[in-house]
Amino acid sequence: MADARRSPARAGGGTGHTDAPCPPALPPLVIHLRRQAAAGPRRYVAGSAGHPDRMPPGLAAALLHEYTQPGNLVLDPLAGTGTTLAEAARAGRNAIGVEYETGWVALARANLALARQQGAGGHARILCRDATRLPSGIPHCLRGTTSLVLTAPPAARTMPGHPSGCGTTPSGRTTSRGRGGRAGRVAVFSGLTSVLAGCRALLAPAGQVIVVARARPSGGAHAGSLGQVLQAGLSAGLHLTAVRHAVQASHLGETCGYSQSCRCPATGVVRYAVAVFSQAC
Repeated sequence: MADARRSPARAGGGTGHTDAPCPPALPPLVIHLRRQAAAGPRRYVAGSAGHPDRMPPGLAAALLHEYTQPGNLVLDPLAGTGTTLAEAARAGRNAIGVEYETGWVALARANLALARQQGAGGHARILCRDATRLPSGIPHCLRGTTSLVLTAPPAARTMPGHPSGCGTTPSGRTTSRGRGGRAGRVAVFSGLTSVLAGCRALLAPAGQVIVVARARPSGGAHAGSLGQVLQAGLSAGLHLTAVRHAVQASHLGETCGYSQSCRCPATGVVRYAVAVFSQAC
């Protein structure tokens, strides 16, 4: 990290003022962010890459390999088109996802069906639910069994959410209404805080939460920044254990123009910041 004395909760545009000790420095994750190869079977159905906040499959696979074991349960509360779920199933993990938008749910189910057809050994499913109301909607038998929560926040300023489930930041509410009047839209910080707080009841005693934030050009606060992710995790009652950086290995020698409280590792350009949390003691 560029400044070991700086609180990570204030890095990259966090909204609160809570200070926290800097987590230990860990090696960067070197990933290959490459397009679908022209040859070979397609791993995702058409349209999957259109999700604006999609986690790169290579990054999801690397994190699953490092932080879980075969047979573990993985949860993605903001599942989108199901990238985390499909990669978990391919790696022999079991997974459950939550997504509010029905169009993305349909694509996620198609991706999970494709993974099964291609021999994925794990079982995965996705639920059409409001993640800000977790753990509601998750089968009770799964509570306390999740080894890893792996997700990425929206880059937009708002996200689907039920206002009553996001009371930590009342000013983040908007007047728009969701389908059936069941949910509107809430500020990302408020919504993410509620999502992570709801995930705590689903974690196993030694379970971890990983939130991936896209690195952005310098320019202050923005929705879904590393600073907001860190502050949301702390506000949700989680304990920050590490901040890592995913490096795009195919762009060696590029100049890093990102300010995420880190130096660009010599192996490539920082594309994603990875915040690792555990249950608070």
